[in-house]
Amino acid sequence: MKTKRLALVAGFTALVGFGCATMNDAQVSERAVEIMKLSFQEHGQAKLDRLEQDDVQAVCSRVSPPPASPDDAAHLRMKMA
Repeated sequence: MKTKRLALVAGFTALVGFGCATMNDAQVSERAVEIMKLSFQEHGQAKLDRLEQDDVQAVCSRVSPPPASPDDAAHLRMKMA
């Protein structure tokens, strides 16, 4: 039984690794969010909406984000106020 389970886990891990190696960064990010949403369990005030990013969080999550334009900066300041 343990050998069968180990083989199954190893096969699944290899499949996931191969799948991630063939996806671009945007696809990997989308898949990661999808997996988080599927596995998230609401508890108390921790609801599924915590996984949705607002505009400010989205800007902060970018890899090497370009400087915000004056319009974007003003929009983000209004959002944070």
